[in-house]
Amino acid sequence: MQQTLLLVIAAVIAGSMISPPVSAAVIAPLLLLTLYRPAFRLLLLPALTALLWSSCWVDMQIRHRLPPGLDRSTASLTLQVESVTEREQGLRLRVMPLQWQSKPAELPELRQMQLNWYQAPPGLQAGARLQADVVLRSPRSFVNGLAFDYTAYLLSAGIDATGYIRRGEVLAGSTTPLRTELIASVQERLEAGVWPWVAGLVFGQQSAFSAAQWQLAQQSGTLHLLVVSGLHVGFAGWLAWLWSGLLWRASAAIGRRSLAPQLIRLLVMGSFTALYVWLAGYGIALQRAWLMVMVAGLVAGSRWRLDWADSLLWVLAGLLLFNPLLWTRPGLGFSFLAVLALIGFFSGRISPRWQALVMPQWVVFMAMLPLVVLWGQVAGFSHVLANLLAVPLVSLIILPLAFMAALTAWPPLQALLLWCGDRFWQWLQWVAELNLPQSGGLPLTLFLLWYLLLILLWLGVPRLLSLGVTLLMLAGLFTGRPSATDEVRLTDAGQGLALYFTSEGQALVYDTGARFSPAFDIGSAILLPSLLNTAPQAVAGLIVSHSDQDHAGGLPGFLRRAEQSGLTVNNIWSGQPLDSVPTADCQRSDSGWKTVSGALRWRILVLPPVEREKLRPSDNNASCVVQVEWEGVRFLLPGDLEQDGEAALLAVYGRELRSEVLVAGHHGSRSSSSMQFLRAVQPREVWVSAGFNNRFGHPHPQVMEHFARLNARVFSTAADGALVRKPHAATMAMRHGWQPVWRQ
Repeated sequence: MQQTLLLVIAAVIAGSMISPPVSAAVIAPLLLLTLYRPAFRLLLLPALTALLWSSCWVDMQIRHRLPPGLDRSTASLTLQVESVTEREQGLRLRVMPLQWQSKPAELPELRQMQLNWYQAPPGLQAGARLQADVVLRSPRSFVNGLAFDYTAYLLSAGIDATGYIRRGEVLAGSTTPLRTELIASVQERLEAGVWPWVAGLVFGQQSAFSAAQWQLAQQSGTLHLLVVSGLHVGFAGWLAWLWSGLLWRASAAIGRRSLAPQLIRLLVMGSFTALYVWLAGYGIALQRAWLMVMVAGLVAGSRWRLDWADSLLWVLAGLLLFNPLLWTRPGLGFSFLAVLALIGFFSGRISPRWQALVMPQWVVFMAMLPLVVLWGQVAGFSHVLANLLAVPLVSLIILPLAFMAALTAWPPLQALLLWCGDRFWQWLQWVAELNLPQSGGLPLTLFLLWYLLLILLWLGVPRLLSLGVTLLMLAGLFTGRPSATDEVRLTDAGQGLALYFTSEGQALVYDTGARFSPAFDIGSAILLPSLLNTAPQAVAGLIVSHSDQDHAGGLPGFLRRAEQSGLTVNNIWSGQPLDSVPTADCQRSDSGWKTVSGALRWRILVLPPVEREKLRPSDNNASCVVQVEWEGVRFLLPGDLEQDGEAALLAVYGRELRSEVLVAGHHGSRSSSSMQFLRAVQPREVWVSAGFNNRFGHPHPQVMEHFARLNARVFSTAADGALVRKPHAATMAMRHGWQPVWRQ
């Protein structure tokens, strides 16, 4: 049975990445094999059915999605708000269209949309009905070779289009859902300092905590405690399991015990955790966690001695058949691995009470640590230390207090919760200030060895040896690094710029992309994780061309996560002063070559003051222009320099501007890339960093004609994804070659 379930799971994952015709072509010869080998039928037929179902399910979702050809379409419609999330600027709404007043003729049937409303009225809640004029965007993710795929996430959540509301008004007669009314009534009764804990841990409102608190939790590896997840659902189930035992014993005083104690426990646990999942927003991740908890309870309390491995595989297969794209979400791996670790480690063991309180958290943390690193998060000794106190503090004290505060609002209870919450943040701040060793990468061999050692611990080695193995595992995680790789990468950063060079363990970074919100910026979410995959020892130089948000917005996030990862950033230059970080002035630097390694050197092309005074004053003309020589190939990085700045460069440097690769100035705007400048550079390749179907029209058709006259090969991140060049190899584009079927 386990072989069949594993094949079904693998078939669902494979089927989600290919089209129905391709899946049919795969299935046909395998069906013929079952005719000649009947023994394979029971093994292959379920898997082949799962493959076809998964492929057809994803195809059906794609048919509802707004196609790229209708990107930036405008429409007027009546819609209903399903959920509201507060953002730095305005609100993010998940809405359902009710009636279209005007729309493109080719528009597919959109089921749900995710819209930003930057001028939303105060007090907007789920259940409201709006009359709105909207701009629709086709779901599209950055493609940088990282684990998270935003397009797959939207598709799995049933969101067919994104966009924003240009004009909207709330209609009369809107109904407020029961959950929204309940949340509002609880908030009215609680103190301001207590509400974030109740809102975050009970009602699943991620906006409850401030941006600074989110950053501190991320830095200390305790972010999972602030997001309602399988850990919280599991704790609620554990509480219900204990209460149900008391309920069963109390039933003896009332009458005959007509139900088995384990059945009572399972019913109480299922009902209580289902209520908690509903209060926390009943998202897909919470529904998945509820199923996992129910399986754990069923395995723990069953008289039929159900095999826990079979039970988990059944649940995993069922979840994937229900939504074949769930495997693209990190939460599935975390939830499944957490339950697998708990059941596997404690099944058949008799543990003291103190171990029952402490060991589950430690087992889950140890099991998930490599997976955290695999998903691009930083892990370190500070995470271990922070979680040692934070996990029991939140799970055993703050979470129960938050539940009770939501129910009673008793002032002494609120005061205790507020005090414990303050201790939580103070503890994280103290751990963060220790600056303990961090690791942002994990070699594949160490990844496999980690789980082999966990299996050794599971088999039950002596305590002294167990402690030694645990310390060995942690030391290996934080000292082992992948071997350094040399590459140039222009990240897919939308309408912005973020580029790096690596050579012999040293890195040179040019620009850090934009900042979209307190929780997401290119520097920390894309640039640094991509850079860490090359295992650099240090960043020898970081140049920010100028202060525009799409070039400098990601700098604070990049520096913050670099520090968490133990990556040293030695020198920072910029074309303009930056508010957040002190930098050296590019224009006052020398124009001589600076050596980073034997294969990497660079220089700033400084304009004399006389030439600079002739330029039109603008942020773009303040750009720090850099020329890089990497593995014998020259790159020219002009930032957003405009045509008069290009003419000044040409007058000062002339033939020295010649470079094999040009990163197009100002994202391909016609204010840059003059023909005279391009003839001096004579690039063989032009790399354009621009957003998909951006509102500026970059790269401009006139500029593309200039590139064509030079017979230069043009790459654009909007169409090609991240651009990567290895030593002595051609440029590779991340969107070229085979792509999963959902990627537009």
